[in-house]
Amino acid sequence: MVRVCAFPGCGKKMRSYVPESFHRLPLHESTCKQWLVVLQVDVDTPIHILKQKDYRVCSAHFDPDDIIISDSKPRQRMRLKKSAIPKATQLSPEASASENPAMYPSEMAAVPQSTPQKPHKPRRSDWSTGLSFTISSPKQPSVRQRTRPSSSGQYTARPASWQYPQEDVEEGAASALDTSVQDMSISFGEMDLDRKDISFVPFSDTTSSSPSSGSVSSSGSTNGWAGRKWIVDEAKLMELFRTCSQCGVAIEDKRVATRASQIIIHWTCLKGHTGEWASCTDQRKMGRNNLLSCAATFFTGATYSDIKEWAKLINLQLPSKSQFYAIQSKYLIPVTNHAYKGQQQKILERIFQLSAAGQKLEMCGDARCDSPGYSCKYSTYSFQDDATKEILHFELVQVTEASSSVAMEAMGFQRGLNHLLDLGLDIGVMVTDRSPSIRKLMRESYGNIRHEYDPWHVNKSLKKKLASVSNKKNYRELRPWLRSISNHLYWSCSSSHGDEQECVRRWTSVLHHIRGIHRWEENGREYQCAHPPLSEEDQEKKRWLEHDSPAFRALTELVEEKTLLRDLRQMALFKHTGSLEVFHNVTLKYAPKRLHFAYDSMRARTELAIIDHNMNIGRKQKTLEGNPQYKYVYTKTTQQWVAKPVYEPTSQEFRKDLMEDVLNMREEKSLEPWPRPPPLPKRLLQNIAPVPRPDPSELVAQRLSRFKQLL
Repeated sequence: MVRVCAFPGCGKKMRSYVPESFHRLPLHESTCKQWLVVLQVDVDTPIHILKQKDYRVCSAHFDPDDIIISDSKPRQRMRLKKSAIPKATQLSPEASASENPAMYPSEMAAVPQSTPQKPHKPRRSDWSTGLSFTISSPKQPSVRQRTRPSSSGQYTARPASWQYPQEDVEEGAASALDTSVQDMSISFGEMDLDRKDISFVPFSDTTSSSPSSGSVSSSGSTNGWAGRKWIVDEAKLMELFRTCSQCGVAIEDKRVATRASQIIIHWTCLKGHTGEWASCTDQRKMGRNNLLSCAATFFTGATYSDIKEWAKLINLQLPSKSQFYAIQSKYLIPVTNHAYKGQQQKILERIFQLSAAGQKLEMCGDARCDSPGYSCKYSTYSFQDDATKEILHFELVQVTEASSSVAMEAMGFQRGLNHLLDLGLDIGVMVTDRSPSIRKLMRESYGNIRHEYDPWHVNKSLKKKLASVSNKKNYRELRPWLRSISNHLYWSCSSSHGDEQECVRRWTSVLHHIRGIHRWEENGREYQCAHPPLSEEDQEKKRWLEHDSPAFRALTELVEEKTLLRDLRQMALFKHTGSLEVFHNVTLKYAPKRLHFAYDSMRARTELAIIDHNMNIGRKQKTLEGNPQYKYVYTKTTQQWVAKPVYEPTSQEFRKDLMEDVLNMREEKSLEPWPRPPPLPKRLLQNIAPVPRPDPSELVAQRLSRFKQLL
């Protein structure tokens, strides 16, 4: 153990590079008690205790005449005279504060709080023992008005635990002694400081409550966890534990214990004071920062692996992997499910009020797989209110529950729609993509609900077919019309106002317009194009198709295709699922497709994405000096520049409420009142393999490298 100087406020360590020499107490000399008085140690301390403590005092506290230096070996032969006594000198307040802040209580407020033990009660004989010494202030180079009391005078140095027994002292002597103690107290740094001095910056042991301090916020202040936090080096942290915060004596022993991100320091000074300091508050015997770091990782959509790699690079201490997943299962997932159920209940209450007024619900649905193609393990089918764009419900299907990856979408749709109908919702319209399995389900099982398709999916298929035909040599006349035909499909659906026959008629009218015919007769009625009349100049500029051209015949086949005309009848309401694609982008933040999650974690992360999406619906476009802001993007598909609006940033205030719920849940003794996620489906398996795993030795024996030559 490295020895430190026992002189109050010194704290120098006994190391090879320190120029001072360190000297033991003269235990068997007459000057021993005078040493103890200067060191502020009880003069009646037994000798065997002093031997055990082995106090050392460095040579900086002795006069040069008290040290005997050998000429041959100055560093190794420094000895003290038998009459040498440490100097009970006083440093100036400025110098003392710079060398050791622990000597002044007013400047110790920023040091971590400790819980020192109560020192032993002094004996009556202690008050009579003291060492008299004189302190003189140096002459000032210039005469000016004094702003601080003089430190000159004659004082008596006694141990810090010494007190005057008033019942044994006469009144006059007591007053004289009180005056002496007061003078000494003032001379040792308890004097009034000049508030006009610009260098005076008082410390504070309380955290500021101003908004800039970060200690108090609109959310997250119930448990006091929202205060600002800092990354501190351990070496810098240990500098605060060099001297005792109660008596200023050097700390003799420090024991450091760590619990993930929490550090706990137990210390003992040379005078026997002990204390304990922790880097964060305990939340029912768990470091609060351990709980907060795991919660922040999960609620922001990050993964433990990413955060751990970042922390490992700078050697930042975090909870272990097993501790993180234990906290996730016990606290984070239940809290997320509780917040999701609460938000869902509010949406349902509003919908029930609309249903009571006779308004039917219009829903949109779409599936999202965790990986592209037919290799997905999870399929998430989400249901959205078309009026408010809020996600109302979702179903998570694992591949082992269905016969194949293709069948997961229909299973999730049927399970979710049955759940909504069981709740009592009156659904009038259901909008999906053109999935054949869902089309069959809607036709056979939900005939009372109008089934609509998203025009974007139909238009996407049509554009692919048109582009494929126009690339051929005899059909290149269609190329200039591709975008116009695509826009005409959207116009036909949006302007038909729910009339299925009118939607089909308007779509087929493109065959007249593309030939330059803008007025025609059909079924005994006369029709005309909805656009304004074209001038002769515009009529001549257009490259109209000929009636008998190969390009027109190919276009006629595509326009009058039976499946397309049938699907157009289910697009007359012009409903879209584009806002569900926006939600899927939010889900990518919490559950990326390239990462695998367990079933309960995948479900909870989807619930977080729903909470985030529903809390940020209806964001306004950003403005600059009253003008809306746009960003300009060059699209590779159309090979044109496009202006896209820039919206206000999303709000993440809900995460603070989740953090509060986690701390409250940890603080409760019983976790039963908190709702738990629904139980896992019975058909869920730990492994999605349809056959059991062979013996590992067989797999290793069958393994072949592509670089190994087969015989």
